[in-house]
Amino acid sequence: MRAIIGFDPGVTCGLAIINLNGEVIFIDSFRGKSVNQISEQITKSSHPLIVATDVSPSPDSVVRLAKSFGAVVFEPTISLTVEEKQTITSGISIRNTHQRDALAAALAAYRAYKPLIQKTKQNERNQSCLFENFCTHRGKY
Repeated sequence: MRAIIGFDPGVTCGLAIINLNGEVIFIDSFRGKSVNQISEQITKSSHPLIVATDVSPSPDSVVRLAKSFGAVVFEPTISLTVEEKQTITSGISIRNTHQRDALAAALAAYRAYKPLIQKTKQNERNQSCLFENFCTHRGKY
């Protein structure tokens, strides 16, 4: 399944996976996992088109994770505030700030790319079209 990944790196990292309809597929936090271990967790349920962060500039580990999948990196123009993250994630059950930050990043990316996702779905004749469209629009959002 094609997906958008929200990743909040650190000693305790947050990981959120949403589908291309903006629905939460997976959310959790992990202590002491490497980027490779996070990548393995992601591949259990999805193939990322976008790896998102809630801060600008993007942390190196977010860029490495995106590169490992050939995915687009999404970062906000300016880092999301706590209030923005709380608003974006309101109504969704989360256990800690790491999960909140990862989910806010994924949902912010979804909102930014939603017009392209919808346009591509309308014109899509095969699965590869969606991936090619994202590759064409890298860095445009």
